[in-house]
Amino acid sequence: MRFLILGGPGRSGTSFVAERLGFHPRIAALRGVELKILCEKNGLQDLFHALVETYSPNRAAVALGQFGYIERALLRGQFGQTELTSLAPEDAWADCFRRFTAELCENGHPVAQGSDVFLSQAHRLLTDIAALAWGERAGAPAYFLEKTPHNLLAIRFLARLVPEAKYLHVMRDPRSIAWSLTTMNWGPDRLESAASWVASYCRQWLVAEAEAADLELPLMRVHIEDIVTAPDHTRQALGAWLGLDPAPLDMKSEAPDMLTRWTGRASQDQRALLDQLLAGWIHHFGYDMDEVGHRPNAEPSAPEAAT
Repeated sequence: MRFLILGGPGRSGTSFVAERLGFHPRIAALRGVELKILCEKNGLQDLFHALVETYSPNRAAVALGQFGYIERALLRGQFGQTELTSLAPEDAWADCFRRFTAELCENGHPVAQGSDVFLSQAHRLLTDIAALAWGERAGAPAYFLEKTPHNLLAIRFLARLVPEAKYLHVMRDPRSIAWSLTTMNWGPDRLESAASWVASYCRQWLVAEAEAADLELPLMRVHIEDIVTAPDHTRQALGAWLGLDPAPLDMKSEAPDMLTRWTGRASQDQRALLDQLLAGWIHHFGYDMDEVGHRPNAEPSAPEAAT
């Protein structure tokens, strides 16, 4: 089994792509759940930092406690998601996480870890989670799919944690992302702030993308608008890249106009502001300045394989 790590800027279409991939019979996925334990705050990356790179007894105890909070929040659906306990029994999840934390502790207290030892234990945790996602189905999955949007910004850490992974990055017109962010209760409420949010993601993505190229990682880039425009082409391309039968992959959207519907609500001044603040990134990702969501020079929705 390999890991398939899917990410992108929030509000870019990662949930749609993850949902469709998760229906493939060879892919194990926790539908409706972003695990948040890889590279989000207080996840495995931060725990690695506390137990391997900057160990102190107090720092380690706090870090392990914060990691435990994520576990409990996931079990109870406290991130506004499906409860993990609805996907597998609670005691199975508890055993999974207990095995991991027990290996990091001595008499109940976290102790300093070697890099390889920590990564091995964390990898086992993810493998155990994948087994719960697969459930009682026969055989073994080809991939375990995890989608937490900003995971890929820590792609160098992921390459150490799951060296057998493939990486799928989903992008959307930066103007659409910015507008969508302002409609979220967790997002910025001003277009200027939302544009800065998008630009900060894009700058860090360039760093992560260069790291992926340097490490020769199997990374594919897709644009959600291209998927909507030619879903069958995307289905075939993703199937070939993953080495899976593409037939079960239904990438068609029931409401393709949703991606640009916001433009009918935006004023001329608001559109002009987003064009101005995000012009560089609009061009970088191949979008048309005059037509939101349109990529005039793109091949017919061809995903771009970095390696």
